[in-house]
Amino acid sequence: MEYKRTIKFNYYQIRKSYIDNGEWSSPEVFDFGELLANLYRRGVIVKTREIEHSGLKYRIETMRTNKDYGLWYVKLMKMRDTNIPSKVKENTEAEPLHLDDDEYIGEDVSFVYERETGIIMFQMNRFSISPTKFQEIVTDLNGNRDEKFILSPISFVLDEKAFERDYYKKIDISFANLNRSYTDDKKPLGKLIKSCADVGGVCAHVTISLGRSGIETLDRYTVQNIINDVREDSYHVSGAKITVKDDDDTTAEVIDLFDNVTSDKIEFTLKSRETLDTDVIYKRMVRCFVEKREELHKFLLIE
Repeated sequence: MEYKRTIKFNYYQIRKSYIDNGEWSSPEVFDFGELLANLYRRGVIVKTREIEHSGLKYRIETMRTNKDYGLWYVKLMKMRDTNIPSKVKENTEAEPLHLDDDEYIGEDVSFVYERETGIIMFQMNRFSISPTKFQEIVTDLNGNRDEKFILSPISFVLDEKAFERDYYKKIDISFANLNRSYTDDKKPLGKLIKSCADVGGVCAHVTISLGRSGIETLDRYTVQNIINDVREDSYHVSGAKITVKDDDDTTAEVIDLFDNVTSDKIEFTLKSRETLDTDVIYKRMVRCFVEKREELHKFLLIE
């Protein structure tokens, strides 16, 4: 039996930030391909060799280069040995799926990377590696605590003016990696991160609202600064939403600062009991990326 599977891909630009005079620098586009090559030369990562991170195992399953279009294709695998499913046979009871000591359930995620511009087309798979987790893994593999890697969302929909509103009613921010230093604590976002980190936690969620005070808006200047900083730091910030109004007569609008990333969806036709073939997803992703490349370059002002 055939069925359809639709996969979503988000577009990011991979950037690096480093400690400069005691503060994190503004994230800059860098050559991720060179980093991968260095990690291979140092033996830190080898195809089909496991990578351990936060008690879990991952590995690079496939890596290809497409010289015609200047693209890299990488397939990553999350190796899971928990929450194992059962095997069911018609007219019989379900049986646990037994795994040997060196066997795992594999949850894959693929991405296409353009080395010249740092643009990444990243597969979204909630069972595998998220963009945030990818950032953490790359940062750890690099082995330099004074450097961190960020997937900066590319958005065609919202520009800076989209966040300039008359009334800011509420802001919700979710933090991660609070055990990693954030030295720029003079900015509003940095102060929030430092305050949460001082408690000793690794993750936090902060909501700032007006309640029933009757006050019209949060401080516009501070909120706009937080918004700008949030959009630049997806390493410490895992989610952020603002509730805004244009005037007294309009209803409140919730803007998700991390859900406006440019994306594509590709539909695949599969047969029952078969997995998605690597060659198929590789060719479709490359074709999709190439078709969107001009638009991506134009948005990022890349000639």
